[in-house]
Amino acid sequence: MTLSELKKLLMRFSMYKKKQFFIVVAFIFLGFVLFLDNGLQFNFKVLFLNYLIIIISITQIFSYKSLPFSLHGITNLFFLFFIGLAPALQYKKSIFFMGVNGELSTLEFLYGNCLFLGIIILYNISYHYLNRTRFKDKKLNINPFRLDDKNINNRVILSFSLLCTFIFFIYFDFNLEVVFHRKVFLNESQSFSKPVIAIINVFRGAPLILFLYYKLNGLKNAYLEIALIFLIVICNFPTGISRYRVAVTYLPLFLIYIKPFLKKYNFSSFFIICFLIVFPYLHHFRFNSNVLVNPVNFGMFLDLHFDSYQNSVNIIMNKIITYGDQLIGVLFFWIPRAIWESKPIGSSYLLANNLEYQGFSNVAIGFFAEGYINFGIIGIIIFVLLLALVNSWLDFKFWFRNNLKSYFIISYLLLIPFEFLILRGSLRSSFANLCGYLFFTYFFYILLKIKLLRR
Repeated sequence: MTLSELKKLLMRFSMYKKKQFFIVVAFIFLGFVLFLDNGLQFNFKVLFLNYLIIIISITQIFSYKSLPFSLHGITNLFFLFFIGLAPALQYKKSIFFMGVNGELSTLEFLYGNCLFLGIIILYNISYHYLNRTRFKDKKLNINPFRLDDKNINNRVILSFSLLCTFIFFIYFDFNLEVVFHRKVFLNESQSFSKPVIAIINVFRGAPLILFLYYKLNGLKNAYLEIALIFLIVICNFPTGISRYRVAVTYLPLFLIYIKPFLKKYNFSSFFIICFLIVFPYLHHFRFNSNVLVNPVNFGMFLDLHFDSYQNSVNIIMNKIITYGDQLIGVLFFWIPRAIWESKPIGSSYLLANNLEYQGFSNVAIGFFAEGYINFGIIGIIIFVLLLALVNSWLDFKFWFRNNLKSYFIISYLLLIPFEFLILRGSLRSSFANLCGYLFFTYFFYILLKIKLLRR
């Protein structure tokens, strides 16, 4: 063994030891958070199952087989926060979201944890089984972002970005308060048409998609780059949109610009830090102007934004099954209710009606609960296997295939944050938004290929 090989081996061993150290520290810290008897109720079995979910999620996120960033990693990050940590803290504090009829007992928490533990195990085994031969002896594409189509016309990219931005601002009558302040938008949301807002939200994402085409094809124009970033920011100002739309907009930008994300574990670590620190700040500044004193606030896990677990368990405990009606509503979301009068209502409203809950009912129904709503327990298994199949195929294609089309790369970058939305729910709204973004991605791909619009 040469001296250089020995140095590389020692460096790898050092990195491995550091990773192991941080994982052990995370396990100890989260174990302390979960098992500290500082709430209104405590049950070791419930919390131990949550802890098992957290352990499996973290080991999958930071596995030696893990990719620099992937849909598989995002899925386990969702499991970590929404299925492992949030339900445990809500259980300890007796926090419930859907009225008296929606309160889960200790036994129901226990049942829900057992069910989700089975889902997580089935998903991860299926994913690795599907990739057991795909990843073997395959060389990782260390820079999947570089293409060489420099015939794209800069003016076309800028023109369509400006056009979509102009349409977006026209709809809101150039009211900057509505665009830049989420609280103002929510107060005036009753005056906006939901179907039109869904379309406008796709237009506000157009500058991002066009910017990604610009960057992927290696074009060099500092003024154009600054202009496109400016359009992205004013259309998607962080305090003017939901936290999850912040992720949809800015995560692809970070993945393009921050090269260390192409190394293992860096993206997952960054995502966890942003989730625990940046997202609480964004939510805080929507409604307050003072500085948030505590940057890491576990109290956010008691918030309505983390209701997906409880709503999912309530769906299953109340045996709400529509035998495919909800899935039909998801697939044909684009048909207006004015035309299709018997169009299925959203899953969240279905749950609210079943629980006789009169409060805010536009809540999150998790992806796996959507499987149950459609086909019962068999539906959950189908949705788990489908998720593992899609994630494994897309992850493999992005990281191990060469000569990828630019629209596939951009679609994958958009799917990274969108998968989080889809898993949290609701499926219909997140699927509709995703379809809008993917449609624009392919539309602009075709547009930029037209000879008359090229250089």
